[in-house]
Amino acid sequence: MFTLERMRGSLFLVCETKEAPYTVLEGYSRLTVNIVKYMANELLDTHVGVIIGVCPQIDDWYLDDNPQSVKLVRH
Repeated sequence: MFTLERMRGSLFLVCETKEAPYTVLEGYSRLTVNIVKYMANELLDTHVGVIIGVCPQIDDWYLDDNPQSVKLVRH
């Protein structure tokens, strides 16, 4: 069972520059739990650790590195 108390690690986000928008690469479950608890007023600490990667070529990222598949980021 997933519990907030056992949650470890930061979310991984990526963006084209240091400014938003950000794309979540890893940590969807942790982010979802935090949002649900925040919306239910059950989250006292609203700080969530993140690691942000900056990649100017983010528009070139595709699923399985296959340019004929789906782009991983949409603006």
